[in-house]
Formats: sequence, C-alpha cells, structure tokens
Amino acid sequence: MLKTIRDVIEERTGCKNIRLRAGVGLRFRETEEYIRRYKLDEYFNGKARGVAPVDEGVQIETEIGALYGIKRIYDADWIVHAHNSDVREVHFHRMVDRAVKPFGMSYARIETRSTYHQNLGPRAANFIARAIFDSPFVQDKFAFACFLTVVPHGILGVDADSDLYSLNERITEVGCRYYGKMMTLFGEIDECIAALDFPCPVVYVFSAGVIYANFAGANTDLFDLESPLSPYTWYTEAFYGRKGFPLLPEIPRLNPAIKMCVHSYAWTGYPSAFFSEHIPTVVVGQEQADLFNRDPQNLNYMKHAVLSESTESAMDFARKITGSEKVLIFDGAPGGINLSQPLRDLLLAKAPEVNRRVEQELLPKWLRQRGVLARPVAA
Repeated sequence: MLKTIRDVIEERTGCKNIRLRAGVGLRFRETEEYIRRYKLDEYFNGKARGVAPVDEGVQIETEIGALYGIKRIYDADWIVHAHNSDVREVHFHRMVDRAVKPFGMSYARIETRSTYHQNLGPRAANFIARAIFDSPFVQDKFAFACFLTVVPHGILGVDADSDLYSLNERITEVGCRYYGKMMTLFGEIDECIAALDFPCPVVYVFSAGVIYANFAGANTDLFDLESPLSPYTWYTEAFYGRKGFPLLPEIPRLNPAIKMCVHSYAWTGYPSAFFSEHIPTVVVGQEQADLFNRDPQNLNYMKHAVLSESTESAMDFARKITGSEKVLIFDGAPGGINLSQPLRDLLLAKAPEVNRRVEQELLPKWLRQRGVLARPVAA
C-alpha cells in the first residue's frame, strides 16, 4: 500500500519529493528494521525514515491549547495519513476515533502522546488526537488518508478518503463487527491455558487477531462504552493492589478464565511485568529469562514467573496445575486459530449464538454509542 501511494502521487502530480515517515512507540529501531526489510528506503529514493516520540517537536495550536507533534512528520507541504484499521489496543482507545488516534500517538511528541497512558487515561484522552487533526496547522497540510482494512483473518481491502471522519466511520463498523465477534467469542471461554509464541512484545502476541492484552480483558465488553474502565491499561494498572485485586471497584479484574500462561517466546521492549504478576506464568528457557531480566521495562517480570527448560515440560506443568485441557495459542497464525480440541469444541458450540448476539444486539449498541449508522451486510 505504501509503495502504491507513492506511485499514484507521482503519477498524478508529477511530484518527485515524496517522503515516508514511519511513526513508532517504545521500540525506536522497529521502523528502521522494516524500512530496510521491505526496501522502502530504495523505493522512496532515500527519503524513508523512522520517527520516534522523543524526536524534535513542533508546536501545534489547537482549540484546547498548544500540543506537540513530531517535526519530521509535519515538515512537508502535504501529508498523507497511511495506516491500518487493526483494533489491536481497543483496551486503550475503545474503538473511538480509531482512524484519528495516530495523530495523538504515532505523530505526536512524548509530552502529548503520554496523555493516553498516564495523564488523562485512555477514555478521556481520545479528544487529544481529534484536537490535533482539527487544528488549522494540520488541516492546511492534510491531503487524504489511506488505510489497510484489517479483520481477524487478515487484510480485507484498502480504503481511502479525503474525509478522515467518513473513513473513520467505515473502519469503526468493520472493526466492531468482526473483532467484536471474535472478542465476544473469546469471552465465552470458561478456562484455558494461554500459550505465547510470537515475535512481538508480550501484550501484543495475538490469536485470531486478538492480542493477549485484550484477551486479559475478555471477561468484559471492551467495545461497550458504558463500561468505564478496562481490566488492563497502563492507567488502570496503577490501581491494582499487591494481591491481584483492583483498589477501585470500577476496575474489573483480569480475565479469570486465564488459569496459566506458558510464555514460550515473546519480545521485551514493552512493560509486561503486570501480566506475570497477576497471571501465573511459566517462562521457557534461561536465555529468555535473562533477556527479560536485562530489559529496563521488565526487570520484575521474572520475579513473578517460574522457569521451565522446554515448552513441552511447561505445558505438562500447566495442565497438571490447572487441570485444564483447553489451550489457546497466541502465535499470530493468519486466517485461523491454533488451539486444543476441547477449546475448539467449546468455541464451535458457542459461535452461532455469539454471531447472532453481536449482529442483532451488541453491534447496533456499539455503533450507536459512537454515532455510526450500521450498514446492511450481504448474505
């Protein structure tokens, strides 16, 4: 999609000075790696580079005061907002202004970006991105947005629009409908062992498009805006007691269906000790344990976990301790789910009713809460 955007802009405008600026969160080298992996630097004639929230900023005057973007994002005459509709961190943004959120996250300086996590909390902070996008500074530069439309089983298509809010409504409906069904289905799991085995940070390993952090909140409806707080965000995490119970009654407990986590493989680079503290966790291999012990963001991860020599022994241990044969594997498998037979049977039995409930009851409510009109789906 990024290459096509560059080609079409050059074809239609004749402009040769087309730059790629790829935003990133905590792992500052990540964009450099995928720019090199997909040869985007060559495709953009040496003008592709990653930007991070600690880079030089630019002041943006908004209706709520001065906020701060990343200078290299906004140093062009025109900007194209290229992104994807994956709901991933729905526990943060709650699928509110999903298409607008990157203006307050991926393209913002750390002072502004942090409002999502620490200052206001994820529900209150959603207006920050809208304030930046609606500012005269950004509106004078905004050309159009182009999104990969993502659903749990892969890429559904590409959607582009010069009206970001119209595009936002369309991806909101798609995200709520398809991810809503999968997350509601996962909410029907009564017990399971969660196995993590995917090359990304602990919270972002995913199964059927649902990340581990969202599964930790699957005992609640993360799409329902009447629910004030998620079981997990950086904001609610701070209000958990030492014994695993929230200090505030409004904060739901982490998903009690997760009886144990077998951490076969996952990256560092994102604070994850909260999960091993509140979910019994077995980490496979001394090398991986040492890696987490060296990570400044995860110094306490192994203090709450136990070590196993192999994935097989870790799974045997988990089955014995939990007594459960239901296993959900977060391995990023595209187009399906890897899981144990007992859990497969449960989800197949629950799926028809979940599909009906989402289409007829939950989806209309979710969209109504966001001011989006539901469109009929072809049979």
